[in-house]
Amino acid sequence: MNAPKKHLQEDEVEALMHELELHKLELHVQHAQLQRTEIELGEARDRYFDLFDLAPIAYLTVDRSALIVEANFAAATLLGCLSAPLIGKRLAPFMVAAAAEDLAIFHDSLFQSGASKSCQLMLQQRGAQPIPVRLLGIAPANRAGQQVHASIAIVDLSAISRAQEQLAVQKAQIRRTEDRLASFMAATNDCVLILSSEGLITSVNPPTLALLGFSEERVIGRHIDTLDHGTTPRITDEVTSSEVVWHDHSGFAHTVHLSISPIQSADGPVEFLCTAQDITEHKEAEERLRQSERLLRQMAETIEDGFYIREFPGGNLSYVSPAYEQIFGRSREDFYSDPDLSMALVHPDDVSGLTSAYECFVKGDPCDEQYRILRSAGEVRWIRERAFLVEEDAGKVERIVGIAQ
Repeated sequence: MNAPKKHLQEDEVEALMHELELHKLELHVQHAQLQRTEIELGEARDRYFDLFDLAPIAYLTVDRSALIVEANFAAATLLGCLSAPLIGKRLAPFMVAAAAEDLAIFHDSLFQSGASKSCQLMLQQRGAQPIPVRLLGIAPANRAGQQVHASIAIVDLSAISRAQEQLAVQKAQIRRTEDRLASFMAATNDCVLILSSEGLITSVNPPTLALLGFSEERVIGRHIDTLDHGTTPRITDEVTSSEVVWHDHSGFAHTVHLSISPIQSADGPVEFLCTAQDITEHKEAEERLRQSERLLRQMAETIEDGFYIREFPGGNLSYVSPAYEQIFGRSREDFYSDPDLSMALVHPDDVSGLTSAYECFVKGDPCDEQYRILRSAGEVRWIRERAFLVEEDAGKVERIVGIAQ
């Protein structure tokens, strides 16, 4: 017999409907959560793609057997292989043969220690020279505490290596330059100083210390202006030169010819090379010469005999005394503009003999000649002329000095 059907009461039906509505709401909430989780997973997958596959550094993952299980685009590019064909391959064939043992030790150490490790190897690229690379890796444990995979980053060191080589070349050039500068500073008799961009003395050579009479400790760090009480010209990016006065430890004033040149770099002058020559004796000699010339001029312009100075060779007159003008009846401007005027005034009958005497004179014979000259209006005068060769220190004749009566 069939059991009689049980009729639900109205309140039981309402309770059942309420449970169904709650269950439906829970399913709706769970569905929304699943959708959000799916979106988050998609975003995480995109971030992983950006961080891993599109990373500028080569990344790959290997298992305990040293097989590649993941590789990004940078790794595929660096190893010269598409990403997919890398999967399941070993990293060792991409390295030079000599690096196989070091790579194996690096791989084993990742899984043995669990700490980050690194090593530097040579990567063999197709059709190119091997390049240096650095491997940085770690084998983290998963949730089960097992080390299943190791993550490895491969850093191309070729650019760094080239930069280091260039830096080594530049350092070698700098050392050679510094050695040459040191040799120059030690060998030259001139004063040489190195100045900072602010004008502070950073290096000096022995002649500088000898001239100033100071120890190196008293000079280094001083401003160049302190040597001449602020008369040094302003330091600029251009070469400058001037005469200044340096005072030594005793207060004696040395006149020096100072030249300051910038030592250029890519960003402008970083230091300045300062050279100085002590010209005190030269300046004193110039002053004595000027005094002697003034005295000579005073004497020449007061004596009655005619006096002249003629440059040799060339024959140009550099000085004619007033008495010489009076004797020959022509102005000194006439003699300066026409060096041959004296011979042009000689009597025609005496020109030949005077010319022969002059030729013997310039060869070293004494000159004491008498001859006639024709002044204006046909006036004839007898002249006695004595001439002397003036030689420089090296024995070379510089000028002729003559006296006419």
